[in-house]
Amino acid sequence: MKYQHFNWGPFIMKTSCPKRILKRLESDGRQAERSWNHQLAGHLKNQYKYPEVFEQWFYSEMSEIFTGYRQAHCMYHGFEYVPCQLVYQSLWVNFMKPGDFNPPHIHGGDISFVIFVDVPKQLETEMEEHEGTT
Repeated sequence: MKYQHFNWGPFIMKTSCPKRILKRLESDGRQAERSWNHQLAGHLKNQYKYPEVFEQWFYSEMSEIFTGYRQAHCMYHGFEYVPCQLVYQSLWVNFMKPGDFNPPHIHGGDISFVIFVDVPKQLETEMEEHEGTT
């Protein structure tokens, strides 16, 4: 698995997700009906919890990536890798529009992740044209 990590603060890993998983995240996310706004910090209206059956499929499909994260995390800190059973808590989708944002907040548990399923071309162009250091 190819990944990148950042040498500051906590272990943060950047990797890619298989396209078949991205497609299903988007299609099933657009069909999700259970509003999850009341559980989340986001200042946006379109936040939905994935159904349990989808969560089981997703975590099964992503197990190699999560195991890779654990191995890289141990290596980053100089720990011996010891396999463990991860317990997943929640999976939701956000559909953000201009003006929507997530304020600073924390997540419980040991691992948190974000997957950007659909990044507008305009944002990619904006990042490429930025002349600063961020």
